[in-house]
Amino acid sequence: MRTKNFLKHLFLGALLLTTGKMVGQATVTGNVAIAPTNFLGWDATSPANDLPLRVRHDGNWPIEWYTSALRRMLLTPTITTATINGYTNLNLSGHVGIGTFNTMNVDTPFTYLHISNNGNTATGYRDWMRAGMYVSDVSDGMYVGTKNDAGFDRRDAVINWSDNLEAAPGFGPDALRMIFTRDNTLTNSASNLDGLELMRLVPDTSGNEGFVGIGDFNVATVNPDERLDILDRTIRIRRLIPDYNNDTLSRAVVVDGNGRLHWRRIDTWPIGSGGSGCEWAMNPGSPNHVYTAVGGANASCPDDSENVGIGNSNPTAKLDIRRNPVASTGSETGLRVYTHGNDQGNLNMGIHNVLQRASGASAALEHMGVLSVAYDGVNKNYGMFGTAFMSNGQTTANSTGVRGESVLQTGSTVSTAHGVYGYSTGKVTNASYGVYGFAHTTPSDTLPNTPRYVGVFGKVQHSNVANRWAAYFEGKGFLSVGPWVYSDASLKADIEPIEGAMGLLQQLKPKTYRFQVAEHPNIGLPDGSHMGLLAQDVEELIPGVVEEVQRPADVDSTGVVTTEAMSFKAMNYTALIPLVIAAVKEQQTTIEAQGAQIAQLQQALAACCSNPNAGDARMHTGEEEGTTEGDARKLSIAPNPFHEQTTLYYTLEKAGRAQLLVNSSDGKQLRVLHEATQQAGEFQHVWNTTELAPGLYYVTLLLDGEPVVKKAVKVAR
Repeated sequence: MRTKNFLKHLFLGALLLTTGKMVGQATVTGNVAIAPTNFLGWDATSPANDLPLRVRHDGNWPIEWYTSALRRMLLTPTITTATINGYTNLNLSGHVGIGTFNTMNVDTPFTYLHISNNGNTATGYRDWMRAGMYVSDVSDGMYVGTKNDAGFDRRDAVINWSDNLEAAPGFGPDALRMIFTRDNTLTNSASNLDGLELMRLVPDTSGNEGFVGIGDFNVATVNPDERLDILDRTIRIRRLIPDYNNDTLSRAVVVDGNGRLHWRRIDTWPIGSGGSGCEWAMNPGSPNHVYTAVGGANASCPDDSENVGIGNSNPTAKLDIRRNPVASTGSETGLRVYTHGNDQGNLNMGIHNVLQRASGASAALEHMGVLSVAYDGVNKNYGMFGTAFMSNGQTTANSTGVRGESVLQTGSTVSTAHGVYGYSTGKVTNASYGVYGFAHTTPSDTLPNTPRYVGVFGKVQHSNVANRWAAYFEGKGFLSVGPWVYSDASLKADIEPIEGAMGLLQQLKPKTYRFQVAEHPNIGLPDGSHMGLLAQDVEELIPGVVEEVQRPADVDSTGVVTTEAMSFKAMNYTALIPLVIAAVKEQQTTIEAQGAQIAQLQQALAACCSNPNAGDARMHTGEEEGTTEGDARKLSIAPNPFHEQTTLYYTLEKAGRAQLLVNSSDGKQLRVLHEATQQAGEFQHVWNTTELAPGLYYVTLLLDGEPVVKKAVKVAR
């Protein structure tokens, strides 16, 4: 057996020698020492048989370890002039590399121990990295070791990590994370796949600064963005060294709403006692737990951020008053303010309340200067009751119980503004008033005729606004006396009589209709059948009595639009009254003129009948007929009514002196359109009416003095 083993090892040794590489020598009894060439194994000639196994190469060549024909580890030979990441003359001698070193940038271990997982970049490497471990992981790297920073004996411990690219989504910057893990069968954070992250260090994208985060930022899916960013919990200091107290310092640490620490000067703090502070503080000795201002008076400390509670130990308003009354038959008052005004004062106010949005702040959904609510009154329930009282013998220019104003400065934009907004909702048994105005005096009062008593007064100041209404009502309206409108001649200019009224009225088209109540439930449309005019029809004839109305949207208390804004046409029916009066007068004038014509015809007829041989036997027809009786004379107008011009068509049954005349509705002759001697036949004449006002006119065809009359109506565009 020994001979067989000896021959086997001798053969292997000879094989290695013939290959010119290495000789393997095993620790087998009787083996022979091999000449000092490439050597692997145990040296039997060593003076002691218990020396460790050596892997040795006496030439300047690397030693490599393979499995499955793949290199798994290597040991570098003597290398003293290497270049990595632009750093030259580096000593890489005796470095051990584990993993793949098969790329141009990572082909040699950088440090005494270098682990590479397909490393392909050396961008994070620095020339002071040697006495430690380096990790190359694809395009990123990490170094744990020492750094010689200050000469002979200064060696600092270093944890370094590097990134290959500038910051970009999906690429970094890479963080240094401290993660704790435990048994993955449990349900706590440390047992999940990612583990429990205790701390994270992240460079800024600029590469000029970095942030430290404490907490599980992996779960929060955010990165720290301050020098020290604590994700949750807080800081606890077990002991503050007494020597660190310093009453002369003028700065203190404060925290904002986002948890960031700041410093603030002490003299700006509302401290409450001592110094210049003016903090509101609880005064336990005061009745009803009243909050009072403590400290010396200081005009620079308005205490505008503090709440004051009276009868309420947890006030939620600037002044929060709570009154829990005992059994009593008297009145209970939450707040009473009595101001004894200075007789020489310019303005005396019992309560002055101003609500203003801070500069640059977002607007609230609703702003209310005063919100007053009354609950469950048995006899009377007033949300707000205002009384202006004048003592006997006192005089004043104005006395107002409640006055509301909505003031819009130039440049402001407001959708809807209410000086006073009244709203009444819910089921009532008698009446519900959104706004109730009542002006009262007793019959026994002796008053001059000059004062005015007005229950409700509405006024629109700017008359240049198209959509303006001093009062706007949706629903039925009732006036026991009136309405009264401006009519004084001293208030009017450009006064002219109305002409052509009858012609306009004849073109109006009264209709019966019903309103679309179901389609528009919130604008106060009346039910049932109605009679009236359509604004679109009237606007073509009389545009001045029709106006476009812009109704704003209805919005509830949460800002949700309940009824969309809309526009519609409205009509002033009262403006038609003067037109009706003028039309009646025109009609009366026409009746009188026609009566005179009829009288003349009757006289002529009587004369003709009394002397048939000597008189003129020709008969004239009425104005509506347009023909003579018993012959072919005709007159027609087309189109009729018309806008700018029309054509007169007429037929003469014989030759004679023909005339076309135009008269106004009151019978006044306006002009002669045509006059000539013509033969019998059919003719036409174009009548240009651009200079005439819209209205009713009469066109007369005379043939040798015999008339045929037709009505002509001009309408406005």
